[in-house]
Amino acid sequence: MNNIEMLDREILEYILDFLPDAMFAIDREGRVIKWNRAVEEMTGVKASDIIGKGDYEVAVPFYGHKRPVLAHYAMLIDEKDIEKNYSTIKQEGNVLIAEVYVPFPGYRKEGAWLWGRAAPLYNAEGVIIGAVEVVRDITERKRMEEERLLIERNKAESEKNKSIEILAAGVAHDFNNILMAILGYADLINVSNTSENIRKHITEIKKAVLRGSELSQQMLRFAGKTNVVFEPVNPSQIVTDIIDLLRVSVSRKIEIQLNAGSSDLFIRGDPTQLRQIILNLVLNSAEAIGDKTGVIRIDIDRIYADKEFQRSFLRGFDCEEGYYIRIGITDNGCGMDEEVLKHIFEPFFSTKFAGRGLGMAEVLGIIRSHKGAIRVTSRVGEGSTFEIYLPSVSKSEFSDKDGEDLSGNIRKFSGTVLLADDEDAVRLSVGAMLKRLGFEVLVAEDGEEALKLYISMKKKPEFMFLDILMPAMDGVELLREVRKINPFQKVVFISGFTGNKINLSGLNEKITAFIQKPFDAYALSDVISKLNDKEEEKV
Repeated sequence: MNNIEMLDREILEYILDFLPDAMFAIDREGRVIKWNRAVEEMTGVKASDIIGKGDYEVAVPFYGHKRPVLAHYAMLIDEKDIEKNYSTIKQEGNVLIAEVYVPFPGYRKEGAWLWGRAAPLYNAEGVIIGAVEVVRDITERKRMEEERLLIERNKAESEKNKSIEILAAGVAHDFNNILMAILGYADLINVSNTSENIRKHITEIKKAVLRGSELSQQMLRFAGKTNVVFEPVNPSQIVTDIIDLLRVSVSRKIEIQLNAGSSDLFIRGDPTQLRQIILNLVLNSAEAIGDKTGVIRIDIDRIYADKEFQRSFLRGFDCEEGYYIRIGITDNGCGMDEEVLKHIFEPFFSTKFAGRGLGMAEVLGIIRSHKGAIRVTSRVGEGSTFEIYLPSVSKSEFSDKDGEDLSGNIRKFSGTVLLADDEDAVRLSVGAMLKRLGFEVLVAEDGEEALKLYISMKKKPEFMFLDILMPAMDGVELLREVRKINPFQKVVFISGFTGNKINLSGLNEKITAFIQKPFDAYALSDVISKLNDKEEEKV
């Protein structure tokens, strides 16, 4: 070795010792060939005491025992062995990077987080002759990250609790209004002296019940505990059906105008969710108008959205080129500035001191689930326009079954049915509906009572109507016991909770159905008819 080479080597040694990061190198056999000053300070082990040692001795100052370190794996990657020693590791070319928690390292009494970066060393011929590794103690950084995450979690929890308080207040407000409507119209029925007034009040009660049902569905959707049911829907009919509800839900100073367009405009969607969208947007427009005299206009038409239209107006939505039903809701309220428009779809965002629930965030979620888009235009003092775009479908795309409308007709039946529900009011109301449909009705307060009654019956019932959540024995457990006695017993599950909508697989879907509370006699007749039709198809 000449003087220049010796000088270069000394300079290299000085540079390596000058590095602030702990660094060491091992040869092909795993013997330590370099141990810089920073690693001496980190571990308390002098270079003179470890240079030349092999047999995984290099790991002892860090881990307190012998084991492969990152530098060993850099020379020969053994993925299974790496997984045993490093929970998280990534590879960038020929470089390995990892973090590992060491409960009892050899250089400190308490546990430590270590970060390592290792790469193989090559000779002039490109043959691996060893590996080099840089090690950092990142315990303090990890501690600070954990503190930051804890602060963020606490902040998020605080915001979540505040949001839940706002949501609960809004739900309580809406439910109290609904209950007030039911109580008020029920009281009016008591003093009504004409059948026309009675019918009108009953209609209003049914509307209030539907509002309550939709509110509970909104809560379940917020919790991610409900399923979307897509079916052929006429948006014009949806709005027409709830226009009276909309008009009584806003100030008398506000006029709601409807341009419903053609009756042949159809989409495939969930009618409950679509009603909720319209209701939310109209209420938002009413709040923007406030106590002033104003107009809310609802326009429904069909447009063709080509690629240029999508780029210009529907950017950020999963929309394909084609025909869309456009539902436009325009008001002459206070309008919104750019800052409000920027945040309008954020959960619980509100320009008021207290929100009414999920608001526009839920609207956006529903529209996305329908493969649609929403566009908002607004200027301060000039009002706002919300335009919803939903994929259009033609009547010819519907099957005969889709187009069937059994809701205005109640079919008559005969025979005996068994009804099991733990709520007195449900047994009375559903029992009355079943009698109206022509059945003789036997009732039970829970699953166990229903099973005893079923076993005692010589002639088994035509149908069983079972609540899902009952004490002692739930509806599904009851059905499994009943099917052991009679494998062909027809059953309709009734429940107000659709958190994980009942899985009918394994329960013979040909003779098993589900109906969600609340429902009326028309819906009950529909479910029974369809179940009978399924059984006839089976025969």
